Amino acid sequence: MKQSFSTAAALFLFYGAAFSADVSSSFDTTVDGWVVVDLLNAPGPYTTPLRTFEAAFDASSGNSGGCIRYTDFYGDMYFFEAPAKFLGDRSASYGQALEFDIFRQPGDLNQDADVVLVGAGITLVIDAGPGPTPDLWTHYAFTLSEGAGWRKDSLSGPAPTEAEFRGLLQSLSALRIRGDHTNGIDTGRLDNVRLSTPVLRIVAHPQSQVGYWGKSVSFSVTAADGNPPYTYQWLKDSVEIEGATGSQIDLTNLQAENAGSYTVTVKDAGNTTLISQAATLVVNTASVSIATYAGLTIDGVIGQTYGIQATTDLGGTGSWTGVANVTLTQPAQIWYDSQSTAQQPKRFYRVVAGPISIP
Repeated sequence: MKQSFSTAAALFLFYGAAFSADVSSSFDTTVDGWVVVDLLNAPGPYTTPLRTFEAAFDASSGNSGGCIRYTDFYGDMYFFEAPAKFLGDRSASYGQALEFDIFRQPGDLNQDADVVLVGAGITLVIDAGPGPTPDLWTHYAFTLSEGAGWRKDSLSGPAPTEAEFRGLLQSLSALRIRGDHTNGIDTGRLDNVRLSTPVLRIVAHPQSQVGYWGKSVSFSVTAADGNPPYTYQWLKDSVEIEGATGSQIDLTNLQAENAGSYTVTVKDAGNTTLISQAATLVVNTASVSIATYAGLTIDGVIGQTYGIQATTDLGGTGSWTGVANVTLTQPAQIWYDSQSTAQQPKRFYRVVAGPISIP
């Protein structure tokens, strides 16, 4: 199989351990960069804020520890707006969850969009249904995919396509969570915001194995999470193998030069790249078994010719001599040494790639 040297730029490569890059704000000590924005009431539009305010930090009123809060003195709907760490390329969060806790004071409940996402020229909104229970923390979790109830521009708008949702997450420019749930002047609180972002991982690495001359072996890798689809590049002894760009590589008609160390790089659509653990391929001439007679059984490839060499001294350098060439007519074939054993009471055999010279 032809090989070529890689000219790709250096990337951050990790072995395929499972870990997560969730983005979160627990508000234990600060507002963590969150602000408050006023948006028009339903039906929107929800894209451009009318006003921006500072969120207040509350060290003791959170759903465990601190939280942020805001008291509304205007008639428009206010939202807590996420800082930059939640924005940008959030492609890996597709199909994952946006979770948070909301606290509202008693009063007449209003209904509106609960979350607003903006990006790639698209605005998506979603309504969680019945509002949070007064004077109690309420936990919300929204799945970030087109089939989870999201609508374009307003709550009565059409559902987004998968491509639109993925495009929005790839360039997310605003994430807003409604804090205004009670008519009139009210104070809303937000805590424990988490945007799930599972990182690409390798769950099954290629495994080392022994192959035999003329036969075939395969190496495979299994990736999960991150931002599919995945792309692959197999390497032998750190050199890219031309055309080996699938999750499995098949090596046929094995030769001695196929032996070596095999790895594979896996990259997702978000350009996260992992490199697998190395798998070693040992290529033997054939699988050989011996018995009490003077000979052996060759397990190999039908039609392949194997050379049999013999010696009476395993410690002697260059003492191996050719005694036979055997072309297999069946996968496992017995070869019997017909030469006189009376003059050679002890003989050792080995199988090599044939045909070989026989004196």
